[in-house]
Amino acid sequence: MSALNIPQPHREALSKLAKLDDSDYNQFVEALASTQAAISMRAYANRVAAKLPEDQNELITNIIRALIPLFWLLDETVTKDKLATDVARSLSREASGISEEDSKSLIDRLVSILQIEETLGTTAKATLVYTDHQHTYSQSSILTDIRPIFMTDPTKQPVASAIVHTLKIKFHQDEEKGHREFFVAMDAADLIELERVVVRAKQKAESIGVMMELNHIPILTADKD
Repeated sequence: MSALNIPQPHREALSKLAKLDDSDYNQFVEALASTQAAISMRAYANRVAAKLPEDQNELITNIIRALIPLFWLLDETVTKDKLATDVARSLSREASGISEEDSKSLIDRLVSILQIEETLGTTAKATLVYTDHQHTYSQSSILTDIRPIFMTDPTKQPVASAIVHTLKIKFHQDEEKGHREFFVAMDAADLIELERVVVRAKQKAESIGVMMELNHIPILTADKD
């Protein structure tokens, strides 16, 4: 395994994890293990933070954001012990790195946290599966306007009008290009068709949900904002 390239925000969060007092750390681990897995890191972090003191919300979110990618690195050749050791070694190499005592604490804590596969580990895997697309939906809106229809003489009153809808969809492409958007003109018939396919998709999701429930397979969800 090559040297880890840990982003600075994640370095800071992991350093703070190493420095947590035992009481706060134990509460954090208990919250991680008892919180239902989610389809996204943000949803899971919000659920965990809700179980801990409010003044720790930002810290908890940042630590979870740093922990999620570590699960992606685990495989048959990269064990939890090795990964934890490599992370601690990477943090120790900095000029302002963690102390030897904190490094040992971080290794022990990471090995323990990486055992929490049913909740934190499942969330980490889900974020990969759920976002493995070229484009991911962000938000949408429909702009509606009226367009007057004039005859030859534009100084005379319009003879009719048309209602036009413009569907605006905002999506995320990649970290470099960030959010992008596109627009599609629609008429009343298009709105009915769009509604039909959305209703059908929701019905299919419900049917799949019943099948998964019968097989005792949970369906992960993201909390609404």
